[in-house]
Amino acid sequence: MGMNSIRYCVIGAGALGGLYGAMLARAGREVHFLLNRDFDFVSAHGLKIESVLGDFELPASELHLHANAASLPPCDVTIVGLKTTNNALLKTLLPPPTADLGVVLCLQNGLHSELDCVDVVGPDRVLGGCCFLCSNKIRPGHIKHIDYGRILMGEFTPRRK
Repeated sequence: MGMNSIRYCVIGAGALGGLYGAMLARAGREVHFLLNRDFDFVSAHGLKIESVLGDFELPASELHLHANAASLPPCDVTIVGLKTTNNALLKTLLPPPTADLGVVLCLQNGLHSELDCVDVVGPDRVLGGCCFLCSNKIRPGHIKHIDYGRILMGEFTPRRK
């Protein structure tokens, strides 16, 4: 499978997921965004990214936008940037994009946040990530990336007793 044939999903398309997803889409990758409050706005106006790496906009016509998880296709990589206070929703949100055994990259703040993803897809399909990022969602569909952006990631390994 070539790099361009990898299909991505972003759950939690705010300051973190929205930025990384937009960067992937700008690079020509197929990215499916699951949006909640911003769906109508982004469907009409697209995404605007102000970044230290260069500003850009992605028109709605070039984006794969979804208002509910049921419409998400199976994806190779699902990026979870959802606030951990909404993790109870993962039982509904993760099955559609991970239906064909895709992996989950958990980029949430908090200790052990990967465990909620593991509960849905199993430990062998979860990657944990730590983002070094200064980014803000300043209004619907508009993200301001101030600095940094590196992600460190690794496979999930259950805690040894």
